[in-house]
Amino acid sequence: MPFVMIAATVLSPWLGVLMIILYLLRKFRGQHWRQFGSNSLTTGLLLLAIWSTLTALLHGNWISVAASLAIWLYLLIVLYVQGSNWSMLQIQRYGIWVFICGLVSAAIGLLQYFDVLGHAGNWLQIIFGIGGFVDDPEARLTATFANANLAGAWFGLLSLTALYYFHHSEQKGYKNFYLVVTVVFFVMLVLTGSRGALMGTVVGLFIYAYFSFKKLRIGLTVLFSIGVLAALIHPQMIPRINIWDLSLMERVHIWKVSLQLFFANPIDGIGLANMYFVDTAVTGYYKLAHAHNTILAFFVELGVIGGLLFLWMHVSLAVYIYRLNQLDHPLAPIYMALFTVFFVHSMIDHVIMTPQVGMLYVLLCGCVARTWAEVAEERERFRIRQEGQRLLATNSVEPVAPLNS
Repeated sequence: MPFVMIAATVLSPWLGVLMIILYLLRKFRGQHWRQFGSNSLTTGLLLLAIWSTLTALLHGNWISVAASLAIWLYLLIVLYVQGSNWSMLQIQRYGIWVFICGLVSAAIGLLQYFDVLGHAGNWLQIIFGIGGFVDDPEARLTATFANANLAGAWFGLLSLTALYYFHHSEQKGYKNFYLVVTVVFFVMLVLTGSRGALMGTVVGLFIYAYFSFKKLRIGLTVLFSIGVLAALIHPQMIPRINIWDLSLMERVHIWKVSLQLFFANPIDGIGLANMYFVDTAVTGYYKLAHAHNTILAFFVELGVIGGLLFLWMHVSLAVYIYRLNQLDHPLAPIYMALFTVFFVHSMIDHVIMTPQVGMLYVLLCGCVARTWAEVAEERERFRIRQEGQRLLATNSVEPVAPLNS
């Protein structure tokens, strides 16, 4: 069942949601429900789900009601991640299966790139993410993610995750496999033409290397700086640089409209996922799908309350990752790298606007919270043992020396 769920999630924007719902209905147990309120992530997601549902009902907006169900699903995913016990062997097997499914998606993307598969959005293609509801005038490859920018986000995250597996694998056969898939996914990222995903992945790669190889930090920083300088001097290295000015103008217009919508509805927002349905007279006679900035999108769609809840959750996650890094936890560098991809890309796009990427994102959030909970629990057990040993040493009775006769 987990392997079917992973395949459905990677290979279809819609079947993955269905399979995860069925999987959670089958696997959810008491230990998962007990994770409610165990950290700021579960509390924040619960409050965010309640708030988005309330605002949707108050507005009478059924699109927002349906979108709010996705946040409830995200909450269940986080609870399941935190309440489950996975062995390292299981995690390795799941990771390999994700990479295999990613390779299938990459193959479909290559067929699109070479025009073997068309971009027309018939129903079968829409179900498997090969086409979207809205036509892309540039006809960029989407693989199985329905949108070129979302495909870029997936391939960027997969490339860094495969690199982490390569770095920590000790078997030559596995190392070779992870190296190949790392290169494949990075090439696919470039072919999507997603500049935000590419920039996020490059910065994420630097972050991963910087915190993984501490003795090489100066050299890595110099190398990264040279790369940035080269991109500025030779901007043709950046995908679709010929329309950079037009894209920037569109983003600025979208951000201005988004701020107008926020100030017009500062408390409850316009409703989750409702921006596309806002009166075009307000948006300058454009149909805008989202705010093209994840943080701004939450403030626009859910108002100040929803936006602050979203920020609060992420401040807590940042604290967890900071503490893990302070303890030199081996997962800290990859967590920082993957969140960097999301953060950089989310500055110019709304990366988690669909469940296919959103589920991947909350899975990462849940893993961070779970890792810190395990570390904190182990540290507490160690503290209790140390305290017990100290008390035993303090209360031990010194042997009395015999009296000299």
